[in-house]
Amino acid sequence: MLTEDRGPRQRSGGHRRRASDESTGGVVDYRPTRCERVARSLDVQCARLASMRASDDELEELAAIADEADAAYARGDTAALADLNQSFHDAVPRMAHNPILASTLEPLEGRLHWLLRQNRSPEVLLAEHRELVRALSDRDADAAAEVARRHVDTSRTLCHEIMAGDDD
Repeated sequence: MLTEDRGPRQRSGGHRRRASDESTGGVVDYRPTRCERVARSLDVQCARLASMRASDDELEELAAIADEADAAYARGDTAALADLNQSFHDAVPRMAHNPILASTLEPLEGRLHWLLRQNRSPEVLLAEHRELVRALSDRDADAAAEVARRHVDTSRTLCHEIMAGDDD
């Protein structure tokens, strides 16, 4: 059962969504954590910069990773799919060619890699990877940023659903 709480502790202007049922053993807070908000901002900026700075070879490499991930999904190879998903997400910051941005992301990588492995809806995320490859290849910074923002939000939502036991 989802409820909304608009208590005085909120500073972001959003509202807290809580899932209360026996499968969660209590309450799950769906608001983005500070880490998630920072990671989202950095991922969006990486995608924006990668659209402008990535070499054609890097774009081909990213497309090849996406192709391999599609093939791993088709054959049911979840281990390879998880590794390729991580490779995809590690490639985009490199393609931004911004060492300060990359070093800022570095302390978050452990959490982000864990999040990437909590995926029970790979078809959704693989489709978003394809959209990102297209936006980057088109050198469309705004589209790349929007796809990256949506992709982070989708990943976060799917992870929270798993944590709340909403994996029908």
